Formats: sequence, structure tokens, C-alpha cells
Amino acid sequence: MRVIYLVEWDAYSNSGVLQKVLSQFRTWKQLGADGLLLIISPEPGSARERLFDTPGVEVVTYRALRGGANKVSKMFALRAAAEICRRFHPDLIYYRQSSWTPGIVSLLSEAPCRVMEVNSNDLDEIYQYGSLKAKYHLATRKFLLDAVDGFVGVGREISEIYRGYGKPVECIGNGFDMSRIAPRKPPANDRPQLVFVGSAGQAWHGVDKLVAVGGLFSEMDFHIVGANVESAPANFVVHGFLDRAKLAELYSIIDCGFGSLALHRNNMSEASPLKSREYLAYGIPVIGAYCDSDVDGCDFFLRLANTEQGVADAVESVRDFIYRWKGKEIDMEVVRAKIDMSVKEKQRLDFFARVLAASVG
Repeated sequence: MRVIYLVEWDAYSNSGVLQKVLSQFRTWKQLGADGLLLIISPEPGSARERLFDTPGVEVVTYRALRGGANKVSKMFALRAAAEICRRFHPDLIYYRQSSWTPGIVSLLSEAPCRVMEVNSNDLDEIYQYGSLKAKYHLATRKFLLDAVDGFVGVGREISEIYRGYGKPVECIGNGFDMSRIAPRKPPANDRPQLVFVGSAGQAWHGVDKLVAVGGLFSEMDFHIVGANVESAPANFVVHGFLDRAKLAELYSIIDCGFGSLALHRNNMSEASPLKSREYLAYGIPVIGAYCDSDVDGCDFFLRLANTEQGVADAVESVRDFIYRWKGKEIDMEVVRAKIDMSVKEKQRLDFFARVLAASVG
């Protein structure tokens, strides 16, 4: 099976999504797939270089512009990408969910079978980006839904939504390549050290909820990475963006990590956040306000209520969880069975094979 993994993402910014995509692709190759990773990326700034050197990866760039001009710019990149597809002659294209751009359906048609990865309920999220973008998305999303033969949802909640389109759906939570993480011993901190890794402007991350209760944990330190924080308590350390090496250094002193805390703001209740996977791969217990079908019920995951007051109402439960795990190791064999990339990607490739057989048979 010859597979193209098609992604519209910045290939020059070290994001969790980029690392996930690269790890997935490398795992496919290790599992024997004949694959090509094709990234449609904004042009890099003058001081930026591509962050990886992985065989089998092609990057097609476009000039990032404002408004509709950006779609026109990307359209020409998609034409170049279609030519790469024709040369590779794939059996299947795996497309990471994005919005419609002129030329994307033609590109997808270069393979006899197409599967789309859906990471969110796009109909619930579009309005936060403005009414014009919402109208555009509502008018064009059907083109992509009609163009694919199946879906992979990152959670049961999202997967059930897409079953309504009458095509095969597989639920596969986010995984993590645990082979690239060196085992660590739990730190021996006098003060518990906690971490929240997020992004600026993502209301569903809920970092504001930690700020609201942070003063109640004055004997602990909160490390905030990537997210915007205003008027942080004295026990907060705001790091801004950290690269992989700096983040690994920080993880070495962390007792517990926080995942998403406000998915209710996106009308969602289930997730498998990449950062929570990363925490677990480093042996860090996780606190989050969402259903995670991979680790729900595990002793190293504390699930809070997914409500506006969910964190504030659980202060004592959070404190008890942190002290229960402080200085202790979680069972990494259980973690590996739950989230390791090799387990997830074998399931994904098996699903590709079934959809391909059905679509061409």
C-alpha cells in the first residue's frame, strides 16, 4: 500500500502538531508502509530553517497573505503538490482536516482512496474565527466530506459525529513516540512543581482557571509554557515558548502536568491532547477536565468536571492527587500500551487497508 500523508501546516515552526505528524510518518515507515509525507506550508521567514531531516518528506510552500488572497496563494501550492502526488502514484491519501481551498479536491483525486483525520468538531469551532470565515467554511466543507472515503476521529465523541456521513469511521486517539524519550526518575522536590503547556489564544485550554486558583496552592510552583497569562500569582513561572530541549529539561523537575481544562467552551467533552501524551511519556501524571478514552480510569490520570467551575470545585482533589504522586513512578508499561505511537499507527494502517479494499473492490 502506497500512502501519502497530506498535511497543511507550518513546516518551519516547532509545534506539537508537526512533531505528531512526523512521528506518525516515521512509524508508518517502520511498520513497512511505502509512504510519502507531503506538507503544504507557509514560506519560512528569513531566519527560519526546516526543523527536520526525514527521508520521504516533501514540503511545498506558499506565501502567507491576508484574507482570501491566502487561499489563492495556497491554491498554486496545491497544484505543485498534485504533481508530486501524480509522480508517487499513491493507493491512498490520508488528509489531516483543514478548510477547503480551490484545488484540494483535485489533489485528493490523485489517489483512488482518501481518508480524512478529524481532530475537532469543526461546526462548533468555526464561529470563533469570525462570521466571514464561518460562512466560507459552511459553504465549502461539503466538498471535502464528499471527496473522502472514510474518517479517523481522535476521540469517540468526534467519531460519532462523522458516522452520520455514512462512511467508515475509526476512532484512534493521539499517540506519542515513546522511543524518543529517555526514561527519567521522579524528581525529589521540596515544593511540588506543576506544568501547563498550551498555546496563546486557545480558550479551551483553560489556563485562566489555574490562575484563578493558583493562590490556593502557594506551597507549589506552576510552570506555564506557551500560553498567555495575565496577573499571575507569585508562585507562577511564565516561560513563553520553549523548544524541545528546554521543555525536556523542564519536564525533568515536574511532579504533575495539566491538560485541557475548558473543553466545554468548545462544546466538547472528550480529547486526547498531545501535551498530555507527552507528559505521560516522560512519566508525569496528568490532571485534565475531559474524557480520555485511552487513559480514563488509570490511576495516573485525574479527571475533573468539564464545567466552568470544574477546577475551582476540585482544589482538594487536585492537591491530594499531586501529593499522592509526588516522588513516585507511574507504570510506564501501562502508559506504553495505552498511548505508544506504534500501537496507534498499526491500527491506522489496518483501517487504511480495509477502506482501500472496500473502495476499489
